[in-house]
Amino acid sequence: FRLLFCLFLSSSLFLSIEIWKYVTVSNLFEVPAYPVKHIVDVTGAGNAYCGGFVYGLATTGDALQAGWYGGVSASLALHQFGALYPLDGLKETAQARLDWYRQHAYAA
Repeated sequence: FRLLFCLFLSSSLFLSIEIWKYVTVSNLFEVPAYPVKHIVDVTGAGNAYCGGFVYGLATTGDALQAGWYGGVSASLALHQFGALYPLDGLKETAQARLDWYRQHAYAA
């Protein structure tokens, strides 16, 4: 299994990620962005996505689910300013967003 590339398309109005696209040797996946209502800071959202993607790939072994993990990580990064995030309720928030992906994500 090889990951060929990971690409995101940004909205020029809010600088929020609309959709993530990445390709494996045999599939093209499109993962919609989790709808973040109040963006505080976009700095680090791409890095958070990549970190969540790698974690998801290592944890699940599935490229589509890895995209969901990346989307959850990026959405959490958009809610804060700086590198620190409060841990209270984080596990529940992340799980709720992962459940959202299970209902909304699709493979092209």
